[in-house]
Amino acid sequence: MQTEIGIVFVERAHRLLHEGGRLGIVLPETYFFSKSYSWFRKWLDERFVLKGVLNMPMEAFQGFCRAKTNFYVFSKKRGGKEPPIEKQAYWSCGGKTWISNALTIGINKDGETLYRIDSLSMTRTGEVDDVAASDVDCLLCDDGETSTASFVTSTPLTESFIGVPQYCDPSIQRALRAWTSERLPNCQLMSLGELKDLGWLSVRQGHGSPFQDLRSGDIRIKAINQ
Repeated sequence: MQTEIGIVFVERAHRLLHEGGRLGIVLPETYFFSKSYSWFRKWLDERFVLKGVLNMPMEAFQGFCRAKTNFYVFSKKRGGKEPPIEKQAYWSCGGKTWISNALTIGINKDGETLYRIDSLSMTRTGEVDDVAASDVDCLLCDDGETSTASFVTSTPLTESFIGVPQYCDPSIQRALRAWTSERLPNCQLMSLGELKDLGWLSVRQGHGSPFQDLRSGDIRIKAINQ
C-alpha cells in the first residue's frame, strides 16, 4: 500500500515533535475538504490542533505542480488535549485559529516579480504585490487582523472547512453583510448547511466530471412566503 508523501511527512513530524511542539507544512488543500480524506482529518483531530492556515496562491508552485496547496501550522496535543497556553506562541493562544486568504504572493505564473497596479493610471508601481507576506508580518508584529486575514474559533477539521481559507475569508463575509444590510435589511443570512437542515435546500450526490452535454444537475430551493 502506497501513502502520499504529504501524509507521510505529517505522520513523521508527529513522531518527532514534543507535546506542544509546532509543525509548519505545505499540504494539498484537498486533504481538508474531500470526502476521501475524511479519515486523515479525523487522524489530525486526534493528534493536533490547527493554529494557522495561509492560502498559497497557485502561482507559488505553478512551475512545478498544479495542486492547490496551503501552509498549515499545527500544535501537537498532549494526551488528546491542547497543550498549556504557556507552551504556545502568543498568536496561537485562546482556542483561535489564524486564517489568511491572501490572493498574491509576490510572483506571477511565470515566476517573475508581481508588482502592484496603480488603480488610477492602471500602470505597474515599484511595490511588490505580496499580500501573503503582509498578512504574516501583521500576524507577527500586530494583532493579525487584515482585510484578508483574521482569527476564527478553532473547530475540529472533521466538523468544518476551517482548513480551506476561502471558506473563512473575512472580506467575502464583510462584503456580503454590507450588501444585504443595505439592500435587504430584513434578510437573515444562512449557510447552505443550515438551509439543508431546514429542508429548504436539497443536496444530491455529485456527477463527477461528465462530458459537457451530460452535465444536467440541478439545485432545488423551496420558496418561502413571509
